[in-house]
Order: sequence, then C-alpha cells, then structure tokens
Amino acid sequence: MESKPEEPVVTYVCGDCGQENTLKRGDVFKCKECGFRVLYKKRIRRKRLIPAN
Repeated sequence: MESKPEEPVVTYVCGDCGQENTLKRGDVFKCKECGFRVLYKKRIRRKRLIPAN
C-alpha cells in the first residue's frame, strides 16, 4: 500500500472582498464569494532564528 502524497493547499485573500480562499492545484483561480480574479497569496508568519556570533 502506497500512501499518496497530499496536494499542497494554499490560502489566498481576495483583492475585492477580502474573503480567504483555499485553492488546490487545478482549481479555478477566482474568489468563491464574489468571483473576482485577483487573489493575493496569504503570508505565513515564521520565526526566524538568527545565530548570535
């Protein structure tokens, strides 16, 4: 039994209404709420570790 790797899901924010949309590969690239086609990739917050010398 081989496990299928999960497709990455990316969160986008609509440029018109601000609704968050999660899209997978192959999904239509438009807002599910208003149909606007300008979506901005939501940034994820990561802690950066900078080594002290």
